[in-house]
Amino acid sequence: MSPITPTAAAPRPTLPRPPAFPRHPGFPWTVLLTVGLWLGASLYAPVGAETLTPPCAADDPATNGATTLPPISVTSERPCEPLEDPLVTPANDEPFTARLGREELTRRLPADAGEAMRYVSPNLIFIRQNRKYRHLFTFRGDRTSLVLDGTPIQDGNSNSSMRGDDRILDFMGTDQIETIELIKDSSAMIYGTLRGGLMHIRTRQPGPGEHGWLSLGYGTYGTKDFKLTFSNRWTDRSAFILSAGAFATLGPEGKNADEEHQSLAVKVLHDLSPRDKLEVNLRRDAGAFGIPIDENERGQVPDRFFSQTVSIVSDEKNGWRYEDWINTLFDLKYQHGWTDTQKTDLQYSRLHVTNDFFNPRGRWPSYLGVGPGSPHHVIETTTSYAIRHTSKWANDVITRFGYLYDHWHNPTGKLYWEDRDNEDEKHSYYLQGEVPFGDDHWVFDAGYRRDHRYMITEDRFRYTVNAANPNNTSRVLRNQWEDPRDNFSTGLTWKPSNRDTVALRYGSIEVSPVDRFATASGTALTDEKDKLVNLAYEHTFTQWRNTSLSLNFFTNDKQDALTDAGTVADAVATTTFIRIFKNQSTKVKGSEITVKAGLGGHLDLRVGMGQMDYTPDDKTQPEINYHFSLLYRGPRDLTAELYGITMGETQTTTTLTTGTNAKGAAVNTVFPYQNGGYTDLNLALRKRSVNARGQGRTWSLVVKNLLDDRYETTSAANLFAPAFGRTVMVNFDCDF
Repeated sequence: MSPITPTAAAPRPTLPRPPAFPRHPGFPWTVLLTVGLWLGASLYAPVGAETLTPPCAADDPATNGATTLPPISVTSERPCEPLEDPLVTPANDEPFTARLGREELTRRLPADAGEAMRYVSPNLIFIRQNRKYRHLFTFRGDRTSLVLDGTPIQDGNSNSSMRGDDRILDFMGTDQIETIELIKDSSAMIYGTLRGGLMHIRTRQPGPGEHGWLSLGYGTYGTKDFKLTFSNRWTDRSAFILSAGAFATLGPEGKNADEEHQSLAVKVLHDLSPRDKLEVNLRRDAGAFGIPIDENERGQVPDRFFSQTVSIVSDEKNGWRYEDWINTLFDLKYQHGWTDTQKTDLQYSRLHVTNDFFNPRGRWPSYLGVGPGSPHHVIETTTSYAIRHTSKWANDVITRFGYLYDHWHNPTGKLYWEDRDNEDEKHSYYLQGEVPFGDDHWVFDAGYRRDHRYMITEDRFRYTVNAANPNNTSRVLRNQWEDPRDNFSTGLTWKPSNRDTVALRYGSIEVSPVDRFATASGTALTDEKDKLVNLAYEHTFTQWRNTSLSLNFFTNDKQDALTDAGTVADAVATTTFIRIFKNQSTKVKGSEITVKAGLGGHLDLRVGMGQMDYTPDDKTQPEINYHFSLLYRGPRDLTAELYGITMGETQTTTTLTTGTNAKGAAVNTVFPYQNGGYTDLNLALRKRSVNARGQGRTWSLVVKNLLDDRYETTSAANLFAPAFGRTVMVNFDCDF
């Protein structure tokens, strides 16, 4: 950034902007395609036939108007057996798993999957980053991994977490989601090492019989929401579900906060034989969004500096935006049952992501505008193969083993690495088993996993000028194997009664840096080695309705932890920055406490607290957070829920160039600002009626950010992330 002299108050130039997407976007292609497929399927389906009921399919108020799911339960059993679903949570992980189901998603009307996830667990921290990433999720201090129906979307075990991308959550409508699982423990080697937990999204299955569902919503800032779902069968062994949706909002005036997205998802299930099952998933999400301009409500940056630096975006005409963002996912699963106790699953998936990023860049007062003709075009593909075998032996012993292959290619660069070609392959092997004993009061499990990465091309960093690299040239790694990473976990669960569960877990994992030389000095980073211990206790009070207590205690000792050390300028002329890291041993410990209570016959209360301590202390992370929900179930299918989160306070700083000294050198000033320290309170009202044919009609009113707080959420330095106050959404949905 160039020196800024406060007295030089030159006017800011107007930069060329890309053509904005329509302020009132239509979606005729979605409607036409959906209606066409619906009519075709209706004409083809045999009259009076019953829909295939897939394994592990939960009843769903959106697919069965007369059925509602029970509330989320911290003491629930896993939804199905591993023989039916090789990706189901291991039994010993259930005390360390939180779920959000269809009932909450239908009642709360989140705009997208990312919004829904904020309320899963108090130690799952939602970060409004307000830059190339809008939203980030961390759990217990580390980035989370993301899996969609078993397809890897983001690998949170990388220090920079740029391998894969969770921004697919910003485009995914929650009408397509059956459950969201947060696996808190690293023990599930079938998913990965998961030092920051795993968010596993399971999409909906076809319900019983022919069914359609339509939802229309309108809200503050011109927000419009459309959802359409239809499920049916072709034969007695085939079924499908189709979901389409469109969402658009103008955002507050002058805040560069407009966004829109459209989605289409199709899932087809077919039983080739009594022992052979086929599942095909195809989804396509498209949209665009602006990055809201920075706010200074809680910052302590003087206005004259806040408005002059391009480090902070304070004017809509210089705002950042993504347009023509497209996610295309194809997923194919095949299961063969050799016997009733031996099954093999094959999976192939491919996620293709493209987007154009418009970023007015340069140094004040002379900007280098990046206009409609020269955005940063991003291409990213992840191709995955998997073979998984599950066995069930005498006395309900379960063993699982598998081989996973991922090929990731980003030929254009993305985020902080622009115009760079990166490509790698990852080979993973896992073995996991669980053994019940002692009349099923005890369950022991153990798992082993080896990950081995092959770097085809690695070009994300530059050496700093030093003796080893006097010309500051980039270093590209080609055709190199990393050392394999060996990971191990084990656990023991004890159920002394049907009311109590005690579980203890231990895990040892290795994390290798994706960017080995991304340090301030250009020296190599070393692998991180973590030791995780988790203890859980759950008690159900059977004398009271829907009342339970859940305790989780955890600690993670990180030797040579891969820690973010900020950014360094790479191409100063265009203000391209490279993220840098350092090795620093740290320790994170904390707890999660959840209390559920049935109050009388109509009220259900849930309160959760998450607490974390960091050594050395990390003021940029909240120490205590709360989740809460008060649900009223009234007569005639009337429900009302008051829910939200209270985020602990964090402290961080931003450094700005505030002038020049007598020699003309830049003068940099550090300004503190406070994040967190807010309460996000929401109200959801829902009235449902069901006719004689079992078809439902529902009116909903949802008020978000009820306290009208324009808080800044937890975020990284230099990023002032706004929320735009109270919003209201009215929604109508119906079965047909």
